[in-house]
Amino acid sequence: MAVTTAALPAASGGEGILAYAVSPGLPSGLTFDAAARVITGTPLAATPVAPYALVATDDEGTAAASDDDRVSLAFTVAVANAPGGVTIACADPDTATPALEVDEGRSGTCTAVLNARPTGDVTVTPSITYGSPAGDTTDVTRVPSALTFGTDDGFTARTVTLRAGTDADAVNDTATLSFVVGGYGTVTSARAVAVAVRDSETAGLTAAPTFLALHSGGTATYMLKLDTQPTATVTVDVSGGTAFVSAAPSALTFTGSTWSTAQTVTVAATGVCTATLTNTAAGGDYAALDTDVAVTVSPDPTLTIGDASVTEGDDGAANLTFTVTLSAASTQQVTVNYAEGTGGTATAGTDYTTLTAGTLTFAAGDTSKTVMVAVTGDTTDEPVVVTLSSPTNATLPDRGSERDGHDHG
Repeated sequence: MAVTTAALPAASGGEGILAYAVSPGLPSGLTFDAAARVITGTPLAATPVAPYALVATDDEGTAAASDDDRVSLAFTVAVANAPGGVTIACADPDTATPALEVDEGRSGTCTAVLNARPTGDVTVTPSITYGSPAGDTTDVTRVPSALTFGTDDGFTARTVTLRAGTDADAVNDTATLSFVVGGYGTVTSARAVAVAVRDSETAGLTAAPTFLALHSGGTATYMLKLDTQPTATVTVDVSGGTAFVSAAPSALTFTGSTWSTAQTVTVAATGVCTATLTNTAAGGDYAALDTDVAVTVSPDPTLTIGDASVTEGDDGAANLTFTVTLSAASTQQVTVNYAEGTGGTATAGTDYTTLTAGTLTFAAGDTSKTVMVAVTGDTTDEPVVVTLSSPTNATLPDRGSERDGHDHG
């Protein structure tokens, strides 16, 4: 192993600058820094006690041992057999730690170095034992599969790299990195290292959308799923309904294999109000997590039909177009019946083609539809009446469900 720096004393007296040297040469692996008067290095082999001298010479001194301008200090050096073993040191990408902590998706390293020069090749084999969560055997991998030390480079550190894989859960994984040593005398193992993986995911519930606007008597839906794979089955209870708002189902179940599949919650409204539906989870690492969906229920929109007019000419044909309008777009389908009304002076079959009764259908989001009546040209201005009736998911005002169309001759 490396020698802690050994400082040798300075000489005093003499003329000019003193020069220092150690005699004879130090054991292999050790060096003497004359300027700093220190011995450093890592001895490569054990040696018995041997005498050495620190020699100080001034500017007028010579190499002769009898020279009065040089002095020496006797000392001895012995290199004992170093204790066997393998030193393990680890660091994550941010700080050096006794154990190894790695962020999910990143790598950390550990180094191994022999404490004494081996007599032959030494193999250090790292292995991983997985801790928590139970059964997870893929989150930590290591390379290389073995470290090899020779007789001349046993003091050169070898590196093993641990990669923390990504997963779908929000749990900090743990593992143990162990080392099996071969070819190193009685040394068969090295210090095990505790490995902690800092997970990057956060458990949570996602609802989409988080705001529902619907009309009284209508329905709407939102989707709900878990953000991460749970450690156990999770049940989500839906609460917060009112006398006018209900949600179905009232509970959803997510497992370790279905957590990312969004499930549907259907909201039904029977009256004008506002409500907040709270989705609360229980189970595994999802205990007490929740998310809200806001609900606003508006009155049904109103249907109206506008007057129409067309210049038909003295002969020929023209179309009289009535526009039926919703006061606001609905979140559900709206229908209304239309038919010829009474009170007009135009004659069906003569002044216009008889209007066949029918139904207008407004898809969710639609706000207008048209009814056309084919009129025949003549010289008389005669009104045609169209009426609306039997709406669904909308209302008709007391007036405005009947409109005149004028054909100007």
